[in-house]
Amino acid sequence: MARLAGHVVGLDGVPAQQDNYRRSGFALAWKNARFAGVARGGGSVPPQIVPLATVDPRLLAADDRRVFPAPRDAFLRAWVGLPDATGLAWLEDGRLAGWGLVRRCREGHKIAPLLADDPQVARALFAALSAAVPAGDVVYLDVPLPNADAVAMARAEGMRSVFETARMYAGAAPPCELQRVHGLTSFELG
Repeated sequence: MARLAGHVVGLDGVPAQQDNYRRSGFALAWKNARFAGVARGGGSVPPQIVPLATVDPRLLAADDRRVFPAPRDAFLRAWVGLPDATGLAWLEDGRLAGWGLVRRCREGHKIAPLLADDPQVARALFAALSAAVPAGDVVYLDVPLPNADAVAMARAEGMRSVFETARMYAGAAPPCELQRVHGLTSFELG
């Protein structure tokens, strides 16, 4: 922390460590929950949903900056190109209204991130991403709890909370359009 003095530092702390982080100068910004469910497969995909790899990388990077406090263009290029992953976007009249990616994990698959301008776009992307997973496989989604629409979507999909963290910052919390975040990229990356 001494080396990072003067910088904003964020983390997602497990409940057992949150008091330790508070003593180190971190304050709660919001709580997160990891939801788990089962992929159902199938379903129709709206024509606005396209492969994420076809989206202009500059458009994707600009959209990501609405929810992440620093440019991470190289990370996004690598993330979109992950093996054993499917990325999808809601693109309408050249405007990116949402996007997400589902990737294979040690156990099951994780939809991460899932960003959308409104709940209907989020639900359509969630359904399309889930359909990319073999039916019956476990699907995870890490949700910021202040986004009530994201929590409602996870519950409507039959998912249950299996793990919690708290987003905490030492320094002022950076701006984030949290209502767009229906699924975090990861607890380690925001």
